[in-house]
Amino acid sequence: MKPQKFTKILWRVAVPIAFGLTWTTAAALQVPGPLVETGWLAEHQAEVVLLDVREDVASYLGTPPGPGQTPDIGKLTGHVPGAISVPWKRVVVKGAEQGAPLKAMLPPPEAFAALMRDSGVNNDSALIIAGRGATAKDQAYATRLYFTLKYFGHDNVALLNGGTAQWAQEGRPLAYNQVTPSKGEFAVTQTREDLLVDTKDVEAAVQAGDLQLLDCRTEDRYLGLSYKRDAVSPEHKGHIAGAKTLPFILLGDNAGPAKLYSTQEIRDVAALKGVDLDAPTILYCDTGTTASLGWFVLHEVLGNEDTRLYDGSMHAWSRLDPAHAVAALGEARKDEARDEASRTESETGHQAALMGPPRSLQTLVDERRDALRRRRNAYFDAASGRHLFQPAWLTAREEMLDGYQDSRRAAHRQYRDSTKLYRDAMRDAYAPWSRPRHEWAEIRHFVSQMEQLDRQEHYDALRLTRAYAPW
Repeated sequence: MKPQKFTKILWRVAVPIAFGLTWTTAAALQVPGPLVETGWLAEHQAEVVLLDVREDVASYLGTPPGPGQTPDIGKLTGHVPGAISVPWKRVVVKGAEQGAPLKAMLPPPEAFAALMRDSGVNNDSALIIAGRGATAKDQAYATRLYFTLKYFGHDNVALLNGGTAQWAQEGRPLAYNQVTPSKGEFAVTQTREDLLVDTKDVEAAVQAGDLQLLDCRTEDRYLGLSYKRDAVSPEHKGHIAGAKTLPFILLGDNAGPAKLYSTQEIRDVAALKGVDLDAPTILYCDTGTTASLGWFVLHEVLGNEDTRLYDGSMHAWSRLDPAHAVAALGEARKDEARDEASRTESETGHQAALMGPPRSLQTLVDERRDALRRRRNAYFDAASGRHLFQPAWLTAREEMLDGYQDSRRAAHRQYRDSTKLYRDAMRDAYAPWSRPRHEWAEIRHFVSQMEQLDRQEHYDALRLTRAYAPW
């Protein structure tokens, strides 16, 4: 073969291979999900851009512990080696809404893009955010940066579970130097308005009563016993009328390291608070920082895509319009009762907001009794098919099971709004001093009837089991 011809063949083969290898090498690592553990970070540390964001910037450096000493999680200083410090004062900035000046708001797109470029971030970078992680609030600073990146269109980002504190507790090395990155090329390509609401959106939600409002502050602020003085005016102590409480400190270990609780633990806590983690939800706090931790848990970890953050939060609610209503300790129970009474479900399954009076206790009893009767008749009619030939019995059995499951789901939807009223009545039945005397008999009769229906439902379930499995 002539040398020239061999060279041409080699060129045709080598160039595509070279380009293919270049493409494979340049492909950015994709984070495995919204949360990563320290082990994963240690394995992929050279492939990611590690960002450290905290309000106490001085703790990013600090002083290493002496020989033989371990880092104090409560007074933790230092950072994960290679972590780039992101100034908190550039993550949230002064802004405005409806012409009123506000603080701790989302930065403008170009300002945020400049911050990310200064932090060495490109649009194809895999980002890991590692805050100080000693308390739940430390994690909230990290989730606020996470939210901002998502809002401005960067999806390849994850949170280090437990932050720097978890890294240190596992005996991994800390660094105490300033990391200076190369200039990045980050640019904002989109803004996701569906992740954010403003004050007008919250006003509409309060009026319609069709969205769940969650207050992520501590309960002393929710109840108006205290307030953040530089964010909320004194006459607006308390919470937005109709809002439920889910404090951010109940989402992660506040004693440190601030790892998030398991999803089952979070759901159990939410159930105790009467919070539906799967409902369309708006979250707020004082300035939108600790609420970002709630948003992260609902939207990213639990997958509730109909979850939005109120950026201005109580700071905007209390300053934009003095007429904005708030509820404090005395009104908290009235708000919950009004919220429960304002929602009912139509026969087609669509929910409508009603501003009229709540249904009577006897109406709840009658509705539940009728539903139990319909279910009992349906599945015992189907169970009578056990005397038929085997194929017919199997068909009846399958149809009955499907109908039984459908009826249980319908019953759950129909009575979930009355659960709070039932629980309150149970409490009031054994605390008569909290109600006027003329209501005692009505409440006790209601509790007695509902308990009887509870026993009837349990008995029906036992009969159904025996009909299916007589052995």
